[in-house]
Amino acid sequence: MRNYSVKVQKVPSILLSIQSLVVTPAFRSKEQNHSTYVLLSFNFLQLISDIPLAIRFFHLNIVQPATSVHCILWTWLDFTLNTYSVQLMAWISIERHLFIFSWNLTRRMSRLERWFIHFAPLIIYSVWCPIFYFFTIIVSPMCVNAWIFYRPLCGLPCYLATNWNYYDFIFNIIMPVLLILIANVALVIRFVKQKLSRVRPTLVDWHRQRKMAFQLVQSNALNDELKLHLTKLTRQRQRYRLAATAEDGQHIPFRSITSVTLDFDGTVSEKNDRHLNTVLFEIDD
Repeated sequence: MRNYSVKVQKVPSILLSIQSLVVTPAFRSKEQNHSTYVLLSFNFLQLISDIPLAIRFFHLNIVQPATSVHCILWTWLDFTLNTYSVQLMAWISIERHLFIFSWNLTRRMSRLERWFIHFAPLIIYSVWCPIFYFFTIIVSPMCVNAWIFYRPLCGLPCYLATNWNYYDFIFNIIMPVLLILIANVALVIRFVKQKLSRVRPTLVDWHRQRKMAFQLVQSNALNDELKLHLTKLTRQRQRYRLAATAEDGQHIPFRSITSVTLDFDGTVSEKNDRHLNTVLFEIDD
């Protein structure tokens, strides 16, 4: 039943992702959407590569083709995409503070400085995750992988039984998840605090701040539902990876819907705007 549920949701996921990534040029042109564009690109890659492999395993109850090369590539792809999405969401959570509260400061920076602050984290994360898991899963100098074709992801990669597991879990997963939580809570607190201080609209663009804050809260609410349970799974890493793969197939459609319900010039649909005013930011100017 789970297989059919995920398969049904793949069609709107692909269509909405294509609309966001290809058809809508305004999405790519806005600076505040670049990180989200990269995140959606990797989610789309997971949708057309990692998710089908998981569905095929659930259908056959065996990895096909049952080869070591297939197991290595699937495990590397799954670990890389899941970890990258967590780390990139952490950076997006931090970046929103710069866009909302330090907009004038960033505008005074040189083009090179703005480029470095904006794109350096995206490049670092895009390179770091594939290289780290290439070393620990594919090269694997610390141990020899023994693949089990009747288990999801062919069982566990052997590095998880070494000290590399602690580094991976703490620095690649736990720290980004904590950053997401702290940054999101701080974003709402800073917004409400400055709103209550009744700073004049000429000094702070509250309309723009509210829209960007809502965009981040909405996207993180969907993403964090999958990621926050990781802190409880230190001894259940295999089940986390399997759950992440299966759940991503159900959450990707809603991530895509989030991207297309927002106008990419920083505005929100009228319905969402009314909901935001009544639920989250109902404060008199």
